[in-house]
Amino acid sequence: MPQEAEPFFTYHVEHIIARRHGGGDNSENLAFACYHCNLHKGPNLSGIDQESGALVRLFNPREDTMPSDPRFRSVRRLDYDGEGT
Repeated sequence: MPQEAEPFFTYHVEHIIARRHGGGDNSENLAFACYHCNLHKGPNLSGIDQESGALVRLFNPREDTMPSDPRFRSVRRLDYDGEGT
């Protein structure tokens, strides 16, 4: 989602792997995240799946493919340089 679609909050520069878990400040470990997603994720690397109760690794925009679920239609990955894919 481009920044223009979210006029009330600016995107955060998100560490994909938090510094406390060994992630760096290099561009390969940074991505733009919306306010809500970044604050919800925090430094976590995993979470509990609401349906199965299983511990699962969180989405990594550098390694994972965006789900085909229709709820994700408007979501697109933004690299640190602002270029979308």
